[in-house]
This record gives sequence, C-alpha cells and structure tokens, in this order.
Amino acid sequence: MQIYYLVGMPSSGKSTVGRELAQQLQLPFEDLDAWIERAEGRTIPEVFRDSGESYFREVEARVLREATHAASRQVIATGGGAPIFHDNMDFMNAHGVTVFLNVGVEELGRRLQATNVADRPLV
Repeated sequence: MQIYYLVGMPSSGKSTVGRELAQQLQLPFEDLDAWIERAEGRTIPEVFRDSGESYFREVEARVLREATHAASRQVIATGGGAPIFHDNMDFMNAHGVTVFLNVGVEELGRRLQATNVADRPLV
C-alpha cells in the first residue's frame, strides 16, 4: 500500500501540492473536500450551515475511509481539521504516510485573506 495523506492548516496547499505530488509519483489524486461534496450533493459550506459541524466531521471520517479503500496507491489531500477529529490521524498513520505541510503564520494569513473562507471551517 502506497498512500500519502497530506495534512495541514487550511490554505496550506494540500490540494495544490497533492496534485503535483500525485503527478510526479504517477499516482491517483483525491481531494477529501471534493469527495464530501460529491457524496453529499452540496458544498462544504452548505453541509456546515444545514447539518452542523458534528455531522460534517462524521461524513469526513467516513469519506476518509472510503477514499483510502478506493485505491491502494494514491495521494489524498485531507481537510484542515481532519487529523484532529475522531481517530482520523491514527487511521491515516496505520494506512499510509502522513505528510504535514508546514506553512508560516504570515503566509497562511495572506492565503486566507485571498480566499473566501467565511463559510468554511478553519480547523
């Protein structure tokens, strides 16, 4: 099994780095936020607004497991809060390599200001 889980703060570049890493390693790429939106048929902000954070975190944990079992070789970009809820971090460590994208606070601030994060969880 060759699964790389990218974790980090929101706007740390998980999806961007994940796509590039997957291309370089010639592996499939999966973005958990996109998977959640497909599974729910609505955007992340809509899930939060309509169903609340607890529901979102349950879906996120389920989707993490679905994505992991979908392919034995892949790169998965997680949501910013995924590692700290349920047993997600233990699950990722047991099933692959977890990579933390460490971005400085000032750079994160610049990136967050440049994106629309009002309706999204920051952790």
